[in-house]
Amino acid sequence: MRKKGDGFLEEVLRTADTLLRSRESEERADRATYEQSRSRLLDLLERPAGVLLRLKKEHKLSTEELTLVVIMVAYRLSRQAEVSGREILGYLYDSSYEVLQAVSLLDCASGLLSRGLVVCTDSVASQDPLDSEFTVSDTVLRSLVDTVASRQVSEPPIRPYESTDEYLLDLRQLFSLCSSLQNLEGKAAIGLRRRVRRFEKRMLERLALTRDLSAFPLLRLKSQYALTHREHLVVSVLYLFHRYAGRGASLTEVSPILAATGPSDAHRFFEEGSTLLEKGLVKLSRTEDGFPADTQDEPPNEVSLTAKVLHELSEPASQRPSITSDEMIEFHNFLKRMRDTGELFGQG
Repeated sequence: MRKKGDGFLEEVLRTADTLLRSRESEERADRATYEQSRSRLLDLLERPAGVLLRLKKEHKLSTEELTLVVIMVAYRLSRQAEVSGREILGYLYDSSYEVLQAVSLLDCASGLLSRGLVVCTDSVASQDPLDSEFTVSDTVLRSLVDTVASRQVSEPPIRPYESTDEYLLDLRQLFSLCSSLQNLEGKAAIGLRRRVRRFEKRMLERLALTRDLSAFPLLRLKSQYALTHREHLVVSVLYLFHRYAGRGASLTEVSPILAATGPSDAHRFFEEGSTLLEKGLVKLSRTEDGFPADTQDEPPNEVSLTAKVLHELSEPASQRPSITSDEMIEFHNFLKRMRDTGELFGQG
């Protein structure tokens, strides 16, 4: 049975994530979503529960300070990066004047920094907190992640997938969970690993219930080529990259999701004689900075689906995944941030 405090924390983080996404969007409709989520977040944290209540009492935080901590946690979980003072305050405050009024919250003498809840990551701190880079402390992050990841959840009823689009959305979430797992250890890693396994199990159960293969060519491909679960997972991840990033994936980009869902043996799927290569489902190539490389001396570093598979996965316009250009840009920027920091692929 789920404790009230755990459910409260999940709602708070979900609201904070909505605030981040709607604030970054330029769509007029998202403006109302931003205002609603900001108001809701402040209302929730005015009377916190569970681990957030303990955090507020222990460090004597104001509602604004606690809200900034929560926004930084949501930012780090979804983007795995530091954030400037100007940007993080801009998520909570709606005007430049309000941001300037609130800048003292990120001063080095402020409660958030002096108590170690928020860390300035600049090697030489800027005189202006607005231009400095900040992140939530690992201690705070792990205490909250562990609380959410290890809780017992009451799952909604399992139902079949209705389209490739719906499956890709779940696959993106699984990909994100596996990426976050690369940066955690100890209890937090154990809890999040359990969550990954539960989420993957639920996806498999939904796949097993899916019968209408005409609306789901990606699942049809699994039975057509008699692929194992993990071979199908590789094909699905490569299709995710094709749809959202417009390219193949590096071998290290495929590794985290395979490592989190089974033995860490990504390279065996692309060795000579492997099922995926023998059946002409994937191809290997050498790229440098995103462009084909002419050299034949270096081993391939990118894998992608073949034209044959992409043709088989093509769908009528009425059934094609409704992925917008903004979603493609978001996924591309997500991958770039992970690659630049080395955090996604465990290279840091």
